[in-house]
Amino acid sequence: MEKVVPGGLALARTSEGVVFVPGALPGEKLLIEPVLRKRDYIQGEIREIIEPSSDRIEPPCRYYSRCGGCDFQYASYDTQIDVKRSILQDALQRIGAAAYHGVKIYRSEPWGYRRRARFHRNEQGQTGFFMRSSNRVLPVESCPVLHRDLDGLLRENPESIDVTASMFAGDEGIASSRRETSLTLCDSAGRAHRFLFDGRVFFQSNTDALPPLLDMITRDAVGTEAVDIYSGVGTFAAFLADVYPRISAVEQNRGCLAFARKNLPGSVRTISASVEQWSRNLPKKRIDRLVIDPPRRGISTGALKAVLSAQPRQIVSVSCSPATFARDLRTMADSGYAVKEIIGVDLYPQTFHLECAALLTLAP
Repeated sequence: MEKVVPGGLALARTSEGVVFVPGALPGEKLLIEPVLRKRDYIQGEIREIIEPSSDRIEPPCRYYSRCGGCDFQYASYDTQIDVKRSILQDALQRIGAAAYHGVKIYRSEPWGYRRRARFHRNEQGQTGFFMRSSNRVLPVESCPVLHRDLDGLLRENPESIDVTASMFAGDEGIASSRRETSLTLCDSAGRAHRFLFDGRVFFQSNTDALPPLLDMITRDAVGTEAVDIYSGVGTFAAFLADVYPRISAVEQNRGCLAFARKNLPGSVRTISASVEQWSRNLPKKRIDRLVIDPPRRGISTGALKAVLSAQPRQIVSVSCSPATFARDLRTMADSGYAVKEIIGVDLYPQTFHLECAALLTLAP
């Protein structure tokens, strides 16, 4: 196998063409059974590992082969980091059309990190997670990536778990659709903010790994006017408020906005609109720093072009998809922006997901 590509499939070039295989590592020699043939590639499944990588390990979780959660437990954590770095750099080179060397990947605690989880319950009343590539529920008694409070609840009192929304282990108990909790986040400079939320809205689940992202949000700040789009419950906007006197937070989810108004200081203006709607009527004031943290699909082409036409002086672009991240960076570069720094943050160990962030400045 040559390398691992976005999505976690390993790639090999054979006499029959390009082959993609799940569950493989670079350098391994495998016996593969084709399961899908397309005009320009073959997808296969491992039938035998003839020469395993020295980085391959036995997945520690007893549910690994069936559970739809983790998909990378078969590699050592050092290897996971190396593979994710390679995927990001390859995306920057291939899709971003420019190689960017020296990308730093910030590590995380590989187990017990996940504060947020969405549970399900089967017809027999058993609690667990969806099986891999299925909507069938796999009953689970414990999960090694869950925060100790969530895992304790799953072990000791699974009947009490709310399956209508996410459960979140906060500083003040476990949030659900019916209960709020709070959590305090700190950046590396010691600036701290407390956030209130419940299980119906999104809040990042690996909070211990967030400081490098929070640092990026305010690093090398210039000017007085900042805008945070896709602002959620106000996580990034709260830290922007430490260095910017005027901030706008744009969010279309009403539940998120309700919590953002509780979490943010009065100096922050909250705007109830989609980014597409907001970008059609951009503020006349010059934006000094624009923070973009869209869903996995990325910001729409029209909205990105609109916000770039306003020529914000600095952009912090955040994404959970290396491919989408690189694509958007290319668009920004074509609009006159220079990349000053790129980092990856491993918010989801034991999976192929990688959070990416870049700081860009408008060329003079």
